Amino acid sequence: MIQLVAYNIVYEDIKRKIVMGTYRPGDKIPSINELCKIYHTSDLTIRKSLKLLQKDGLITTVKRIGVFVSELTNKKYTLHFHEKTSLKSEIDSEQILNITRYNEFEQADCHELKGTKYISIERICYTNNVLPILYRIDSIVTKVNNNLKKEKAHIWVKQMDIILNSDLIRKQIKLILDNEHTDIKKKLYLPDQMGMYRIQKKYFTEEGRLFALSDLYIPSSDIDVTLHI
Repeated sequence: MIQLVAYNIVYEDIKRKIVMGTYRPGDKIPSINELCKIYHTSDLTIRKSLKLLQKDGLITTVKRIGVFVSELTNKKYTLHFHEKTSLKSEIDSEQILNITRYNEFEQADCHELKGTKYISIERICYTNNVLPILYRIDSIVTKVNNNLKKEKAHIWVKQMDIILNSDLIRKQIKLILDNEHTDIKKKLYLPDQMGMYRIQKKYFTEEGRLFALSDLYIPSSDIDVTLHI
């Protein structure tokens, strides 16, 4: 039983590092001897862990050369993430930066909303009231010409959050390694060499109609997601 727990711990940790980008496709992961030292366990435990990872298609073994991270495939994963529970630090305050109405949705990686009218809400969330930990952009489809006054914006956003977090709303979540939005990295006070993730959340009605999209930008060191293969 102890051995089972040990190799599952190693398996889950290496899998997390592959998914989060610590080990990237084509990278050679540490040798069995090195992994034994890292995890303070036996080579039998490491071999069992690697066997599970190979079964999942996450690694490839090249005889006499080593173990490498496999190229990404279209295999489906289940990702569990929520900004209140999946961050290593707690969000204790937020600031609404901008609320803007647009006549046409143009985001390239969301073709379902292309051409629709929507409201965009940009905000930044803090831990300890001073350190930015999350930059969020919500895009909400609307047909009404809302006239959102600044002093009442936080009330409307709070109501929107309740709707988006409802169990009646079906969600799709995608994890993306994003180092292209350098402007957002600056707002999060991230140095160029530090990674940043984008969590994209799509929201659907009970009828399956997409009506909202959220892009959450988070420093890679501050995120803690659960992924099942």
